[in-house]
Amino acid sequence: MKKKKYIKWIVLPVFLILTLFNFYYSDVNSNIRQGMNVWEALFSGRFFEYYSLNAESRDAGQMIHLANYGMLLNVFYGIWQLPLFIIEKIIGGNILDYFWARVWGKSIHLIALYTAGIILKKIAKEINIPDEKAEILPFLFVSATPAILSALNASQMDGIGLNFMLLALYFLIKDDYKKFLIFLVIAVQFKDFASIFFLPVILYKEKNIFKIMGSVALPFAVTTLIKLPFSICDPAGVGLQKSRMWNFFDQLTRSRVNLVGGIEIPLVFLVMGIICMFAYYKRSDNADKEKKSEWYLYFLVAAIASVLTCVYAYSYWMIYIVPFYLLLIFKKEKNLFVAIVLESFAQMSVMVAFLVEAWGVFDSMEGMLIDKILSGRPLILADMFSEYLKNPQYYGFWTLAFAAFIVWLILVLVSYYPDRKNASEDIVEGKADFWYAGTDKSLGMLYCLRAVGGVVICNIMPIINLIYYIK
Repeated sequence: MKKKKYIKWIVLPVFLILTLFNFYYSDVNSNIRQGMNVWEALFSGRFFEYYSLNAESRDAGQMIHLANYGMLLNVFYGIWQLPLFIIEKIIGGNILDYFWARVWGKSIHLIALYTAGIILKKIAKEINIPDEKAEILPFLFVSATPAILSALNASQMDGIGLNFMLLALYFLIKDDYKKFLIFLVIAVQFKDFASIFFLPVILYKEKNIFKIMGSVALPFAVTTLIKLPFSICDPAGVGLQKSRMWNFFDQLTRSRVNLVGGIEIPLVFLVMGIICMFAYYKRSDNADKEKKSEWYLYFLVAAIASVLTCVYAYSYWMIYIVPFYLLLIFKKEKNLFVAIVLESFAQMSVMVAFLVEAWGVFDSMEGMLIDKILSGRPLILADMFSEYLKNPQYYGFWTLAFAAFIVWLILVLVSYYPDRKNASEDIVEGKADFWYAGTDKSLGMLYCLRAVGGVVICNIMPIINLIYYIK
């Protein structure tokens, strides 16, 4: 029985590693090179000209994008890429033309996926989720389709930054506000999203306006302080980052609604404004630790959901919401079978929609494992399916996959409202129908099927290519 219990932790990593081997998204090349360029800038005596040096790398064809991340992230990422920098200096040429160099550069994201799962379990135990539930949470997170896609298909920084968001939440639950702020500051260095996501949480926790302003401003003050010497020494290079900031602002404000007088207001501002006002006026001083933790999770899910549904979101951003809704469900739900069935359908559904909308994340296979197995034969790419399904007569069908995810998020926010008695509690203890509550065996099978579904969706293009050429 013990072997059966842990076999999923033996099989799943194999398929995750295969996923890691199959994809090399264009952003990854630029990100790895940025990490390597930390050492290039340091050893060439141009450390404070880092951003200009990256612009030179782009002009030399070593990367596609400019260096847009903050220096704390670049240094953190650069530590992992040090072996690639050293080997490239020894052998010459572009090390990222080699398969195994690409795999090493990306492998930090697989590690980040697992460490996030470990932190998730620590949070679960801190908020008194039973041990048998807490033990399965890392597996559910690591095998979730959005998590696999973000960490292994796209290999974006979101998965690494999520670790620090989870640590921030962990110390907030432990009522260690100083450590919460430290990890929030670090999380913001990876993606500015963290500050938006935690804003209603801070408003719920703190009612003193000055403390609130200080908590919100601190991450950006640290960012500005770190950037200052680079801005002084290399203003032109640092100035290249502005395009990213304005692009992000454009994404936040693209979805708008018309109000009285025909004035268009960004939808995310309205939704987040409502969430933040509610969080501020919701009293926290009369709540115990357990109830506070439920509200922290609820406000995080609500805030992240508002960003993912009200702005132009990328497929790999979906990883942010997964650990928090899993914690909320496992904290509130006593009968998990139907809850996990619905969750599985929702998160796979939105990834299928992104397969059409954001096909590039699913078929960046050139030079990777599947390409080598097929000996360079022409690959069938997702853009062909995407172009076909984007025809007007099919548009209303595949976009329903986005709608299914949004409807499910609304269901989660209604069903797991902290002050609401969960519907599952109305079922007589010990007499819940099998179809609703499930058994240990049925839940175990469901968890494994969910993991298989996640791996298959993320590897659908390598699978299609294998089937096509074997046939």
